[in-house]
Amino acid sequence: MGTTGTGTGDRRLNGWKEIAYFFSRNERTVKRWAHTRGLPVRRVPGAGGTKVFGFADELTAWLKQEGEAHAATATQSARAPQAPVPQARELYLAGMYYLNMQTAEGLERAQHHFTQAIALDPNDAGSFVGLATCYTQLRRFTLMSDDEAYTRARTAVERAIAIDATLSQAHSLLGDVLFYGVWDIAAALTSFRRALELDPTSSLAHHRYAIALMHMGRFEDALTEIGQAQALNPVYRAVLADKGRILFHAGRHADAMAVLTQLAVASPDFLPPQAYLAVIHLAQGDHAAYLTAALRVATLRGDAAGHATIQAGQRGLDLGGPAAMSRAMLAERKALYHEGKSGAYELAQAQALAGNGAAAVDSLRQAFERRQSAVLNLVVDPAFDRLHGDRGFEALVDRLGFQSTASGPHTSNRPALTLVNRPEPPRAA
Repeated sequence: MGTTGTGTGDRRLNGWKEIAYFFSRNERTVKRWAHTRGLPVRRVPGAGGTKVFGFADELTAWLKQEGEAHAATATQSARAPQAPVPQARELYLAGMYYLNMQTAEGLERAQHHFTQAIALDPNDAGSFVGLATCYTQLRRFTLMSDDEAYTRARTAVERAIAIDATLSQAHSLLGDVLFYGVWDIAAALTSFRRALELDPTSSLAHHRYAIALMHMGRFEDALTEIGQAQALNPVYRAVLADKGRILFHAGRHADAMAVLTQLAVASPDFLPPQAYLAVIHLAQGDHAAYLTAALRVATLRGDAAGHATIQAGQRGLDLGGPAAMSRAMLAERKALYHEGKSGAYELAQAQALAGNGAAAVDSLRQAFERRQSAVLNLVVDPAFDRLHGDRGFEALVDRLGFQSTASGPHTSNRPALTLVNRPEPPRAA
């Protein structure tokens, strides 16, 4: 995988394969460009001349300088666009249809169609944006790893911007990658704002900006942005689901439940409302409803670890109530974690719900070092409500680049989790 930097320009692409993907060409072509056209690649010292790497900013600069004279078949100047390839356009439209289904199967089909469109027309910026969107969503709807999803998404979206730097959607997706994949919050916010400058009427731009603001605890600003996104695209159910999520975190619990319940009933196979309702049910102390919704989420994602944890929780709830549920879920998560089948963030959630805050903070540190993207939920995850004010927890929030939340309003209107209100005596992590 390419090594990420703090912005878009200093990213390192390792090997001919990544360099070729950046240009939507095969390895033979980019090797020829390096030999005959001065493509700026570097060789790893002591590797016998067989291992190479390049930097995205240098490759993009070469593309701009040499494109018209030497690489017209590789890219497209925004000032002199070529006519679209009709078959590629049809594939792009089909990809958008499947993308908007917002299901695991739909995303995989969309990925296939966008890839085929790019093969026919490597200068189609829209298909690169669609492909990048697929990758960012596949990590939510399937078990695709964060590293794979965001590395691929970044390569695709930077290619889109190299083709057409005025494309608002591309900058929105770049903001997503920088926020959740690179954790460069300042650069991400710049990209989100750039997207809105380029197209203030883009529902996607307002939507993605809203979610980032929510994760930072800026709920009123997030509500404003998600409201604009909904007004611009009232039929897009992902916007409606995220509106329900933001309403909950902003303290408007009844409104959130109304939005998400209606959406879950209308679209039972749509994952986001089920996931958000699971959090709300747990926060409100409705443990049976929580387990039902969480089991549905695990099933939709194909998440065997999540499925096993929820089943353990159900057995605990049946035998001994909420406290037994939390102990059973923690025991299952610990076993899965030690088997390498579950992440440190999920273990931290289980530890916090069982009342072991110190162990939860330790696990969160591990999740942070392993760069689990779920760490970006620190401010809004109700599992950690009772950790706000803890020095170790606040230090992690500060490291993300969020303003310290120790005295902030982000949880004041939200019901604290029942299991955390009455913690069991401390247990070994």
